[in-house]
Amino acid sequence: MRKSLIILCCQAEGLLELEFATFLTKIPHPLNNLNLFPYYGNYIKLANLEYGILNVNGVVQPKKVAFVGSSPMPLTSIIMASQHMKSTHFDNFDIDEAANDVALKIVPFDIC
Repeated sequence: MRKSLIILCCQAEGLLELEFATFLTKIPHPLNNLNLFPYYGNYIKLANLEYGILNVNGVVQPKKVAFVGSSPMPLTSIIMASQHMKSTHFDNFDIDEAANDVALKIVPFDIC
């Protein structure tokens, strides 16, 4: 039962992100509206935690970061890039090509 619930939650969260990311692509300046996402505050906390872990381990301002599993709305890498690693180049990858396509409409390649 636990495994089924984990799978169901992952699918639901993936659909929520896809739906919201698609919404963002249809409004002007999608990056200015990320805070409308219901779990945005959780992503802020997650990015702070992840940056803290990197910092403690001596990874402060790397030149490049590959973010694997970035989803259609790459919030963690956006927050890391805008608040913690401003000089770092982020490459976002997801196994789902549709997720990559939607993400590129939110964060165009030339500003990553």
